[in-house]
Amino acid sequence: MVGASIAYGLAAEGVRVGILAAEDSDFSASRGNFGMISISNKGFNNLAYFRLSYASSRLWPEFADTLREQTGIDPAFDLKGKIYLSVGDAEFAAHTE
Repeated sequence: MVGASIAYGLAAEGVRVGILAAEDSDFSASRGNFGMISISNKGFNNLAYFRLSYASSRLWPEFADTLREQTGIDPAFDLKGKIYLSVGDAEFAAHTE
């Protein structure tokens, strides 16, 4: 899904793309996440990654609508949310910057 989504976006911008598929037994990002969009900071103090993953999650509803319109297949996008637990005031402050 990840590679196909990137290829789709590039093709929509006029870039010529090709997709190479791996074996079903490969534990790739799509298989590992089972289509989940994770809003994450990939560990502590990576605010840039958090902002990128958050922005990506906000773009997905429109992309899901486009896929539904162009293919007739409902990707069943459902934005549920995620919880971060902080241990102590310092950790909480680091997560809220």
